[in-house]
Amino acid sequence: MEVQYYLNILWRRKWIILLAMILSAAIAYVFVQFKSSVYKSSAVISTGVIDYTGISTKDKNAYMQQLQIEMRFDNLLEFMTSRQCINLLTFALVQHDLAALASGEKTFKAKEEINFSGIDESKLTYLSDLLEKQMADKTPTFENSEDELYFNKVAKALGYDLYSIKSGNLSITRVGNTDYLNIEYQSNDPDLSYFGANTYIHSFIEYFESIRAGQDAGTVSYLQEQVDARKKDLDAKLNDLKNYRSKGGIVDLESQKKASVSQMQRLEQERELERSSILANKKTIIELESMIKKEGLNDDEEDLSVDEEDAKRTALNRAILNLKKQVATYERQLVDDGGNKDEIKSRISLTNKALDERLTELARLDEKEPLAPKERKDKTMSNNLRDRKIQAQIDLTNSEEKLKLIEENLNQLQGRIQSYVTNESYLSNLKGEIELSNETYRRLVTELNREQIANLKGESPLTIIEHPQRPEEAEADQQKLIAAFAGLVGAIIATFLIFLATFLDTSLTSPTQFKSFTNLPLLGYLNRINNKQLDLNQLFSNQTSSDKMEKFREMVRDLRFKVEREDGHKVYMITSPRKNDGKSFLIANLAHSLAVKGKKSLIIDTNFKQNTLSQWSVKHESPNPAILTLLVENRLIQHFALSTLQTPYGNRAIDLIKNAGAEFSLMEGISSANFSNFLDACKKQYDYVFIEGAAMNNYSDTKELLEFSDRVIAVFNADSSLEAADKNSVEFLQSLNGQYMGSILNKINLNHIH
Repeated sequence: MEVQYYLNILWRRKWIILLAMILSAAIAYVFVQFKSSVYKSSAVISTGVIDYTGISTKDKNAYMQQLQIEMRFDNLLEFMTSRQCINLLTFALVQHDLAALASGEKTFKAKEEINFSGIDESKLTYLSDLLEKQMADKTPTFENSEDELYFNKVAKALGYDLYSIKSGNLSITRVGNTDYLNIEYQSNDPDLSYFGANTYIHSFIEYFESIRAGQDAGTVSYLQEQVDARKKDLDAKLNDLKNYRSKGGIVDLESQKKASVSQMQRLEQERELERSSILANKKTIIELESMIKKEGLNDDEEDLSVDEEDAKRTALNRAILNLKKQVATYERQLVDDGGNKDEIKSRISLTNKALDERLTELARLDEKEPLAPKERKDKTMSNNLRDRKIQAQIDLTNSEEKLKLIEENLNQLQGRIQSYVTNESYLSNLKGEIELSNETYRRLVTELNREQIANLKGESPLTIIEHPQRPEEAEADQQKLIAAFAGLVGAIIATFLIFLATFLDTSLTSPTQFKSFTNLPLLGYLNRINNKQLDLNQLFSNQTSSDKMEKFREMVRDLRFKVEREDGHKVYMITSPRKNDGKSFLIANLAHSLAVKGKKSLIIDTNFKQNTLSQWSVKHESPNPAILTLLVENRLIQHFALSTLQTPYGNRAIDLIKNAGAEFSLMEGISSANFSNFLDACKKQYDYVFIEGAAMNNYSDTKELLEFSDRVIAVFNADSSLEAADKNSVEFLQSLNGQYMGSILNKINLNHIH
């Protein structure tokens, strides 16, 4: 549907909308006049949600999300409108009126309006005293359920029950995006409005402070427990660290680890040197043995004197090597901090002293003059080679012993470094736990100090910015504004209902709706006219002064143009889904418009059920003998007769084959072949043949006439709505495909054509 269609609908219904607007405004205006005066007393408080609780530009939470602030305000508003907070106001109001009734003073509610029916009035004094005690103790609840039930009945009788207060009197809203709340109490009595606002604001602040004091004390107690627990846990972890260091002899784990790694690197270098020395000595020994054999010397021939010196020299070398091993062992112990350092240093000093003595003795032995040679064979070469071999063997033995000692030291250092890694991992985890515990402990201590300081200050986050005042004048009734708003609402509702009715309307009131509901091609439409004023002869011969008649004539001409363009098609069946949709009217107008152009048309009324065309007939003055002969030859004369069309609309003379009406269908009374032969002969004598089919929703005649028709045109009434039976007919027309020429929308309102 198009927007223009809806706008046209609104424009045609403008008086309905205007009437709804005026009526709504008038009712609202009268209602406001009879409404009682309203007095308001208001107060403004600062909540401290933004300033007091720390959401400020000086605090680390300066950029707290707006959502958190909104949630705090929502929580505070819910608390302020809760039963327990409003009960304090209700207690004061009920107690005031009960005391006034007892003393004969003025009550807020007129005494004649107070109805205590069904309430035991003997307990009113007891209730008044109980409420006074409840307010003094700042207790908004009852210990006894029966007292609470009795109070609720009395409060409802006086108009001070929770629902009445929340919905009609008390209003609590936030002032924009500020830290302020506006509290209003409205009623028909200025004294009641002031009493309600003043009592609520003070009773709420006192009740809030009592709750906050209890919560603060509980918070301090809880924080103190948490601080003590964290302190105990932190001390335990520090003690574990101390014991672990003491047990493992750990002073500075990182320095010890670096020293061990450095010593290990030095020993690895020494190990490589000793390995090289061993290989060199072994090679030297092999070469010397080869040289001795080559010279033919006896290795067993020894000079006894020389042998003694060599043996002594060998023993000294062994002693020197052993002393060096001892010095290396003591030095390692000193690096590892094992045992008593002074004692180790003393041992190193004594061992070095013994080592120096052996080295001195070895040096003296080397400095001695050689003994006088005995008379024997010259063994200079042999002794020299033997000495070199012995020295190489001694060096080999020393290197092997030293390599073994280095390997042992390296293995010990590797184990020690591995233990350092284990200790480091454990100590790292333990230190992490200590840091975490220490951070938690310090944070809790800070929070505890803050809470203790806040309790000492005793400052309240709630501050009264504006105190309630007794209203001197009633609130403006805004009679004109309310009436205008009511009129606007009435117009909107009326517009909505018109839109809704139009949207739900399934009538075929416009071409747009027709296409939307039927999905059929639209051949044209005929606008609604006054049929009594229609004269076809005059309409097609003279200029008309009526816009509707002018439009109607042009629409008929447009349909005539489309029919004339259908080359090769002469037989047109005109049908419709319902009775009285305008089939006969369309045929008469179309045939007349063709006659104006000199086209000969024959109309055959095949609608036996409602033969309007036959009723618009007169006796033919000069009947065509050929047509009469055809009717007789094809045995159609029993059901049809040749006549002239004479409508109430002053049409030209048009040949009409009328019928006398019958309950049976066309094909039940005549032969299909005969009717087909008759039509073939008629097509030779006439330019167009129009046959009318019965309403498709009720009869099957239209379907039986399909085989005789070149083209089919369906007429729809724009005043009708598309119903289930119509949908079946629409589906049938859709199935005709090329045989269906299109639809004519009859009796359409010109305002709906767009």
